[in-house]
Amino acid sequence: VPYFMWFLYIFLGILYFLFTNKEDFYKVCLYLFIGMIFSLLICEIYPNGTDLRPPYISDKNIFQVMVAGLYRVDTPTNVFPSIHAYNSICMHVAIMKSKDIRSLRYGKAVVWGSFLLCLLICMATLVLKQHSILDVGGAILLSFIAYGFVYGYPSFRLWKYLEKKYPCLMQEEG
Repeated sequence: VPYFMWFLYIFLGILYFLFTNKEDFYKVCLYLFIGMIFSLLICEIYPNGTDLRPPYISDKNIFQVMVAGLYRVDTPTNVFPSIHAYNSICMHVAIMKSKDIRSLRYGKAVVWGSFLLCLLICMATLVLKQHSILDVGGAILLSFIAYGFVYGYPSFRLWKYLEKKYPCLMQEEG
């Protein structure tokens, strides 16, 4: 079910940013586009796939029917890095960074709900055997790289922290 919720998660997230904050909208779109373009380039240069799926799925319940339908329309080819995982991570990062969402009455709940859904979507790609752990790891790495282009990398102010915390160690002698 989380795998199929991915479509709503990404669509509604983009729609939300489109109507609430243009800057956040452009950033999330850029973040998504960078990763999807690089993913397509990777798959063009090095076509890849998985062979993890079971040969047969029964149709005893609605979930097995859903998985069989998924297997029919979404082949396990060109899966590295996982676009489902990448886009979920991007959307969650955009939601986390949105001042508009954080300022909402239930903003924290939205951020935590987004984190949970992102995690469940990434796990669902593995459970459904649509992707391997390597594909999800590639998505995480790609999202980290693309993050810097969109949001900038956080600066680590260790030196300033040490100066403030231990001023006696940082004084020059003489």
